[in-house]
Amino acid sequence: MNELDDAFVDKRVRLYKAILGIIPGGSFIAELGIDRIPNQRLDRVIDFIEKLNIRLSTMESKSFMSDERFGYLAENSILEAAKSYSAKRRSWLASICAPIKDSPSQEEWDLRISSIAKLAELSDNEVEYLIGYTNASRRFRLEHTQEDTHVFISMADRGKLSSQDLFERILLNNEKAIHRNSLLRLNFIELNDDGSFKTYVLADAGKLFLFLLTGEIVR
Repeated sequence: MNELDDAFVDKRVRLYKAILGIIPGGSFIAELGIDRIPNQRLDRVIDFIEKLNIRLSTMESKSFMSDERFGYLAENSILEAAKSYSAKRRSWLASICAPIKDSPSQEEWDLRISSIAKLAELSDNEVEYLIGYTNASRRFRLEHTQEDTHVFISMADRGKLSSQDLFERILLNNEKAIHRNSLLRLNFIELNDDGSFKTYVLADAGKLFLFLLTGEIVR
């Protein structure tokens, strides 16, 4: 066995101990799944567990950690963390996985578990777009103006812009439409049409999802 193989074995041992530390009752991931995680993804899972432990360490009481629903939530979060490319996505997973107070209700457990799947349906850019609603000034622009809805391209612009500039503006509009469609599909935002122009407002489902990600409720 070479040094690289030794390093991966050490990481798997660290990961095994870390998972057992989070799920004291044991986990099928710890028992069966670690060996199936590709070597290049081990660091992602370790990073997620470290982020989750930071959040858990701030809580005085953590009796929920012995709850099988937390175990199920943690297992699904670990699986998603192994697929994640960005550190911020692993931070979002840790936020969803760690209740803010001990003894969450059944409704909160259900929301957190379903939110793992919903996060998996969104790109990082789509989540960032939604998080924009937590900023008061940006939320006003999103909900009351068309500034973030569409980049206006006049016929004159189409004639005088370079191909690259025109491409970038059309691409930006296309990306915004994709982001909105994904959030509309999950009922995180909803269309507001006052007869003069259309904007997109934050729906209650979006507020709940943002609370899990940020710990703050958008009023």
